Amino acid sequence: MSCVVMWTIFLLTFLVLPNFSHTKDFWTLHVDYPKTKVSGNPSQYCNVMMKQRGLINDSYHLPIHTFIHETNKTILNICANSSESSQSSTGQNSYESCHSLKVTECFLRSCSSSRNCKYKEIFHHGRIGVVCVNGHPDHVNNQIHFSFFRFLIRLLFRNCFNI
Repeated sequence: MSCVVMWTIFLLTFLVLPNFSHTKDFWTLHVDYPKTKVSGNPSQYCNVMMKQRGLINDSYHLPIHTFIHETNKTILNICANSSESSQSSTGQNSYESCHSLKVTECFLRSCSSSRNCKYKEIFHHGRIGVVCVNGHPDHVNNQIHFSFFRFLIRLLFRNCFNI
């Protein structure tokens, strides 16, 4: 194999892998379909899932996180069916779902030690914002993920979350 071909393959690998990695991260971090059943107290869902998905570590704790309980096809349709009219004003690749989706929002309540964090779980149906890269979801866009329900939660708990 010639050096040109080998360098081309090498460079393409580094250009393609980051996009694959981000897409994989989105599915791993945000999609939980069907919703995982947590043994014991169902209100422990966020505490269990945040640890299980690696969203809590010694130096970082996510204050808010969203889990989407929909099929991959439904989520991919947010990017595929997006048009100028449904595109968010917050960014060129930010799109809002056309329909309400089943989501669980996890809000940080406290962190007494490095991995002993407690989250408040709120399950609801709502529209979500997704940033799409090359037609695939890359991350949840919390700037456009702003329903009346979320506004109310933020209003009630703003002193707890510093938001």
